[in-house]
Amino acid sequence: MGFGDLPPIETADSYLDSAFSNARTLARKHTLAEHDKSKLQKERTLGFLKMNAVKDYLIHQFDNIIAKYPNMDNLPEFYVQLLRLTLNFKQLKKSLGSLNWAKDQIRVLNRHMRPKLLGATDVPTAQKAQNMYYGRVSSVLKQIKKELAYLHLARQTMRDYPSVKEDLYTICIAGFPNVGKSTVLSKLTPAKPEISSYAFTTKKLNMGYATKNAIKFQYIDTPGTLNRTERMNFIEKQAYIAMKYVGDVLLYVFDITESCGYTLHEQKKLLTRLKDYDKPIICFLAKTDLLTDAQVEGFQSFFGRKKIPLFTEHEEIEDYALAAYKESQK
Repeated sequence: MGFGDLPPIETADSYLDSAFSNARTLARKHTLAEHDKSKLQKERTLGFLKMNAVKDYLIHQFDNIIAKYPNMDNLPEFYVQLLRLTLNFKQLKKSLGSLNWAKDQIRVLNRHMRPKLLGATDVPTAQKAQNMYYGRVSSVLKQIKKELAYLHLARQTMRDYPSVKEDLYTICIAGFPNVGKSTVLSKLTPAKPEISSYAFTTKKLNMGYATKNAIKFQYIDTPGTLNRTERMNFIEKQAYIAMKYVGDVLLYVFDITESCGYTLHEQKKLLTRLKDYDKPIICFLAKTDLLTDAQVEGFQSFFGRKKIPLFTEHEEIEDYALAAYKESQK
């Protein structure tokens, strides 16, 4: 799922201006019946039309927002954790709830003021009923001014969330910054992540998809993860929740040339920490074009003793993913 189609959130004043403008436009286009020719009847008819137009416009706008936002109580755990990481989850739910409250208040005001308008015995009384209605509707929207502002902020944040498909078998690519994770993703899938020679190029989760033997797989290139359990930065937290809540397999990338800026000892230490996720782990040896055959073979023998699969070819990863998926379906 993704959040790219979340509707824009306007300010309270903007919604009011648009609602009143829409009401005036509808009133100008309305053709009065013969019995509406008196000034009083004209005021009643057009006033009734405009009051309903204001109500309908605002309720339509708020309904559209509520419909496009996901149900916060039924979100996949990955997105719940991402929301908690990037936004105030309670404030978001409260802000969405405020739209339902505003809709109810606008309906009540409309029902309450219509009899006053239609029962008016002179033009000033009819105008007063309309002005009271518009004033109270304005008051309702101004009471949710902060909530609308928060929804605007939330939309900007949520539109950058990755579109994670919960129903696909997922391989999370992990490892230190600049070891070659994005290159692995680009070899396994058609995805074209930014690849540079400096650390922390990946600022968010990069998604890629590939099909093998009619089975579609989801690959997630997680931001460079440092070997620390506390005070993780925002990028590292994204990687953490992706591996914990989405990944079926963790693919750990090694750079034994140490050109990434991290020693082999540090990389092995981080691999050990990944075992805490209680997920199958496989490893990939990157930058083999910079290594001798003896270096590759020596590292493979080390992993043979550790009984952790180590691959040097991208096709081997695909074969493993297919076999792991089939095993998971038994």
